[in-house]
Amino acid sequence: MSSNFLDTSGSCTGLDAHLFIALGALGVPVPCPMVPHIVFWKHSWTSRDWRIATSVTTRGNPVLQNNWAMMCVLHVPIPVSVPHPIEAVQILSIIAAASAAPQLTAHKVTGQGSALCTAISGSFGLNLDCGDFIAFSSDTNMNTVMTQPTLGDFVAAVLSTGLNFLYAWGVSNRIGKKFPTDKTPLVREVEKYMLNVVKNALASVSVALAQSVADLINSKADDGSWAGDPCAVGISKGTTVVQKLIDGEKL
Repeated sequence: MSSNFLDTSGSCTGLDAHLFIALGALGVPVPCPMVPHIVFWKHSWTSRDWRIATSVTTRGNPVLQNNWAMMCVLHVPIPVSVPHPIEAVQILSIIAAASAAPQLTAHKVTGQGSALCTAISGSFGLNLDCGDFIAFSSDTNMNTVMTQPTLGDFVAAVLSTGLNFLYAWGVSNRIGKKFPTDKTPLVREVEKYMLNVVKNALASVSVALAQSVADLINSKADDGSWAGDPCAVGISKGTTVVQKLIDGEKL
C-alpha cells in the first residue's frame, strides 16, 4: 500500500464532539455534552512549524515530521439549541486549545533527522483530533511523492493513537474534574457556573500552550533526551520499539 508524504499543501475536515452551552429558561446556561463540531484546517495554517522539514520538499512544499500537529483548529458547533452567551468563551477556548495530528510516519524516510508523516493510502489520511471522545478528521494531501510504510509503522501508529488519546483525555479530565456537567444548574449558581467555564477555558489553553512549548523543547533536544514532555517522549520511544520489533530491526 503506497502512501503520499504529507506536506504543507494538505488539509483536514471532520467532526469532533465537545461541550456546547445552550440557553435555558430564565437565562440559565445548560451544558450539552458531546455535541458535534465541524472541523476544518489547512496544513499551511497555524501548526507546530518547528516540526516542518523546510529543507525537504515535495512538489515545492516542505514535508512534515513526526509529532507535527495543526493547532488552533477551526471548530463550528452544530447547535442543539440557542447558545448561551458564555458559549462564546467555550468555543473560543476549544479553538485556542484545538489540535489535529497525523499518527502514521515512515521511519525509513527522514527529513532533517526525523521520520516523515504520511497518508494512510494514496492521498487519504487520518488525524487524531481533540474531541472529548476519541475522534478523527479526514486528511487529504495530493502528492506525487509516495512511500510504503512498513507493518511496524502501521502498528506503531495505532498504538500511538490510543496512547496519545489516553494522555490527552487524562489531562483534560484532570482539568475539568470540578467542571459542572449536569443539565439543571440552579439559577443562584449561574454566576459560579459561568466563572467555572472561564476557569476551565483558561486551564485548557494553558495546558495546550505548555504541551506545545514542551514539544518545541523536545524537537531541539539531542536524540534520546527526555527534555520537555516526558510522557510524549515516552509514547514516541515506546511505539518506536514496537515498530522495530515487528519489522525485525535492531533496537
